[in-house]
Amino acid sequence: MRYAMHQENELVPNPEKVMANFRTWLAQQNASSAVGSASAEHPRFTEEERWWLEQMAEHIASNLGIETEEFGYAPFDQRGGLGQVHQIFGAELPKVIDELNRELAA
Repeated sequence: MRYAMHQENELVPNPEKVMANFRTWLAQQNASSAVGSASAEHPRFTEEERWWLEQMAEHIASNLGIETEEFGYAPFDQRGGLGQVHQIFGAELPKVIDELNRELAA
């Protein structure tokens, strides 16, 4: 649609665009870590958090968004579903979901 409206010069498949946006978002998160200690050697997100974020990004690439109800399905349910993702991100989960939906599908 943006290509048709001449807002973008190149027609890029949505999954590729979403994953490129995810890489950009992740780099920005690492660069703007609250303690300033995030780097390639010490990223802001743990390995487990990153797995969840990557799966959310892949889901957004395929479905144009993600909602909490979708954590009851594969691949999320194989890692504990909504309960586990809530335990990992805590009260920040709604913010993370909103931000990923907004930033990745942009």
